[in-house]
Amino acid sequence: MSRSARLLSAKRSIFRIKPQVRELIDRAAELTGKNRTDFVLDAARRAAEDTFLDRTVLTVNPKVYRQFVARLDAPPEGRTAAAKEHADGRAVGMSVPLVPEPLRDDHQLDRFDSDEPLLDDWLRLRARANQA
Repeated sequence: MSRSARLLSAKRSIFRIKPQVRELIDRAAELTGKNRTDFVLDAARRAAEDTFLDRTVLTVNPKVYRQFVARLDAPPEGRTAAAKEHADGRAVGMSVPLVPEPLRDDHQLDRFDSDEPLLDDWLRLRARANQA
């Protein structure tokens, strides 16, 4: 094998794909207006980026972190006084303040704004997946 053929071969990735999976990929690629190669490469790139983002450690100064946590703990704007009291644990029959809860599907993360875009993006895109 010539040197150029070896270099070309080393740069190519050949995957064995079951016919059903290939058909699925081809249909999805067609919907996006891409060929199979571009579609698969885009999907692989996004998966690689997600892998790194899921393992990214955000470092912010203590003041920014305190502001971020305060905004997370703050009740949403526009709530009634009774709802705020309930959220603060002061509602009738509540002697202990409520504790933070895990994020649920009904939490509206898209409206969250801490004035720190990096933290806001992390909350919207990664927090739910990264919570224990």
